[in-house]
Amino acid sequence: MALAARPFHANHAPFLDSHDDPLARALQPPADESPDERAAREQKQREATRISHEIDEDIQESRKAFERRKKAIKILLLGEQTLFLAFFFALSSSGPPSRPPVAP
Repeated sequence: MALAARPFHANHAPFLDSHDDPLARALQPPADESPDERAAREQKQREATRISHEIDEDIQESRKAFERRKKAIKILLLGEQTLFLAFFFALSSSGPPSRPPVAP
């Protein structure tokens, strides 16, 4: 059977226990951690999580603002062309041109 046709979990041996997983071992708190050190570590984790959420919210707000700005620019360009044509027709005594002028 080809390697790509097999499911992902069949290509990699799962870790039977978190003690076998090097990433899980690296993320575990130290065994000799005092209660004060634990409280300080947990406070740092909460602060890091709060900052991460603030950054995520800022990114989402920036995306929304960009989408609104992009739509507003499109509306503005259509408005400019419409105003230009109306101004041109008002000045022209011979009627509308055979081809609309291109806005600068």
